[in-house]
Amino acid sequence: MERLVEQSVFLHRMSETLEVEMMFQLLTALAVLASPVLSKEGAMRRVDNFAEIDAIRGDGGGLALRFYDAITGQPIIGGTVDLEGKSARTGRGGRVLLPWPKNLAAGDDERALEFRARGYITTRLKVRFQARTLFNNRFSISPKLPTPKHLRIVLDWGRTPADLDAHFSKLGGYHISYRHKKSFQDLVNLDRDDTDGEGPETITIRRVDPEGRYSFFVHDYTHRGQPSSTALSKSRARVMVFGNGRLLHVFRVPSQGQGRVWEVFSVEAGEVRGQGRLR
Repeated sequence: MERLVEQSVFLHRMSETLEVEMMFQLLTALAVLASPVLSKEGAMRRVDNFAEIDAIRGDGGGLALRFYDAITGQPIIGGTVDLEGKSARTGRGGRVLLPWPKNLAAGDDERALEFRARGYITTRLKVRFQARTLFNNRFSISPKLPTPKHLRIVLDWGRTPADLDAHFSKLGGYHISYRHKKSFQDLVNLDRDDTDGEGPETITIRRVDPEGRYSFFVHDYTHRGQPSSTALSKSRARVMVFGNGRLLHVFRVPSQGQGRVWEVFSVEAGEVRGQGRLR
């Protein structure tokens, strides 16, 4: 009888142990499935990020660039990219992989690029390198504008700060930003507002007043309470101005200095004048 009791107690304890182990394994499995790092999608994202880093540095033997729609922020698939006699088409995520440029300078260097896609402005621009490292691999391209009178301003930047704001104002008239996105005067519109880094933020002016005086500036909303912040100068922000069927101007944020506002350019008598001041 005592042996039967001992066996019963032993089996009961074994059952409890197995239940605990099974519960632990189940919870572990659920944690793995729920984890954004270990999930299938997360693992793919991590692999893609590492591949991108290699391509940006040139370690992987290729130059990875990404192209986005300046209005929607969505990747442009099927576009053609030409760089130093080599061509490739953008695929998933708007990504294209080209041969790494040869003989890059140890300091600053630039290489000419052309982007073409149906429905978009053919864009010729310079790809920047610093210390043989790609400065910025994201480009937001404007869809074709209906008339030569239209002007489109596109702001791109890096992953930080999270929120840079585009501002376009007319002296004695309106001030377009995330607060006031439209004006019937000159038919101006903030097409896209971005609050999680990289951009684009896009403003379209459908009727530029030849007698009007305009200004465009970028505000670092993330560090709005820190007047001595240097985050804006480190943001790798770039402003591209499209009009008359082509890319007209490219402005880059000063790489040094403090300030929450970047005064990019003004427009007087129909002429765009770069400013490039931080304050």
